[in-house]
Parts: sequence; C-alpha cells; structure tokens
Amino acid sequence: MVKPAVTPEPEKELSEEEPTEPEVIAPVEEPIIEEPGIEEEIIEEPTIEKPLETLSDAKCEDGYISVTLTNTFDETFSVNGLTWWISGRLSRNIQCDKAILAPGESTVCPKLNTYKLGGQRRVTVYIFKKPYSVVVDCGKYTGS
Repeated sequence: MVKPAVTPEPEKELSEEEPTEPEVIAPVEEPIIEEPGIEEEIIEEPTIEKPLETLSDAKCEDGYISVTLTNTFDETFSVNGLTWWISGRLSRNIQCDKAILAPGESTVCPKLNTYKLGGQRRVTVYIFKKPYSVVVDCGKYTGS
C-alpha cells in the first residue's frame, strides 16, 4: 500500500501585530470588604516588670552602707525586729525610713554600719528566718 505524500505546510511569517511571547495577565486584587459593626481589636503587649528584690540599691558612701529593703512577701512585718549582718558581724539598732512594711512596700535603710568600712561587704538580713543578701563595694579603706 502506497502512502499518499504529505506536503508540509508553509511556515507562517510573523507579522508585527503578533506577539512573540505570551502575555502575562496581572492578578486581580480583591476589594477589601469591611463588615459594619466589627472593629479591629488592638492588643497591647504586656510590660515585663522587674521582679522585686528584697535587698536592692546597695550603696557605700564615705564608708557607710545603705540599702533599700522591699517586702516581697504576702504579709506585713516590722523592720525593727529584723536581724542584720554586715560581713559576718551582727549589726544592731538598724534605723530605716519606715518601721512597718506592708507587702510590696519599700524603705531605705541608711548607715547600716556604725564605723567606716572599705572593700567588698556582704549585707544580710533575716526575714521570716530566711537570709537575703547583697554585696556592696566600699572601695579602699582610708581610715579615720
């Protein structure tokens, strides 16, 4: 059986009107539809609070130590009834700005020591039979 001869189709010449590459169709943006009565809720980020420290702001000025004492407990206590130690020595008759501290309250306790000190000193206070300490640098001891 003889196959009929196939004549190839002549190639089309491109005219200037016909594009050489397919057209890219831009995506259609959908309109924003606002529903009446629904407001966007703005959520504020919570602030991170520094946890309270029982003893803070320890300073040594002119050889005398002062600290801030904060009641971090759930009950009120008397500052006068606390036991204070400075570098292993008992310190008596500590006078703070407030005598009674309610939960969350603070007071400054100036001049914890009766004589001038130099070097690094550890201040410890016992509250409800538990020790709380802070280290303060009094610098070089100059005497007097």
